[in-house]
Amino acid sequence: MKSRRFTLTTLIILVIAVANLIGCSSSSSSPTEPSPLNVSTTTNSSALSATTASALNSAIDDEYKARAFYDAVIDKFGPIRPFVPIRDAETRHIEALVRLFNAYSLSAPSDPHAGQLEAPDSVQEACQMAVTAEIDNAALYDEILSGVTEEDVIMVFERLQAASLDNHLPAFERCS
Repeated sequence: MKSRRFTLTTLIILVIAVANLIGCSSSSSSPTEPSPLNVSTTTNSSALSATTASALNSAIDDEYKARAFYDAVIDKFGPIRPFVPIRDAETRHIEALVRLFNAYSLSAPSDPHAGQLEAPDSVQEACQMAVTAEIDNAALYDEILSGVTEEDVIMVFERLQAASLDNHLPAFERCS
C-alpha cells in the first residue's frame, strides 16, 4: 500500500511538472485584467481575410501608440500610477496581438511610436489625454470588429476592448 501511494504521488508530481514545462500553468498576467489569450499556432495566413489582416495592423498600431505615450509620461513624471500598470498591460495586449500575427504566419509590424511621443506638462493633463485615448481605442475595436470573421481574432479584440473600457478608462478617469 505504501509503495502504491508513493507511485501515485510521484506520478501526480510528474504530470504537474510536465504541464508546467509545456506551458499549461494557470497563472494570470494581472489580477485586474484577464490574461491574454493563448492563440493556436495551427492556423495559417490563407485562412485570414484581408479585412482581418488590416484590422490586426490597426489594433497593434494603436496599442503601440498607447504604450509609447504611457512610456513618455513615466519618463517625465516617474513611475506613477496608473501609468505603470497600464503601460505593462499595453505590452501584454501587444503580445496577444503578436501571437495572432504568428498564428496566421504574418509578421507583426515593428513599433513606430516608441520614443516618438511627448508627455504633456502635467500629470492631470496626461490622465485626461489617456481617457481620450482609451475611449478612442474602444471605438477603434468597435470599428474593426465589424469586418472580422475569425473567432480567435474576435475573442482577442473583444478582450482588449473590455480591458480598455473596464480597467484602463476608469483608472485614468480617477486621476484626471
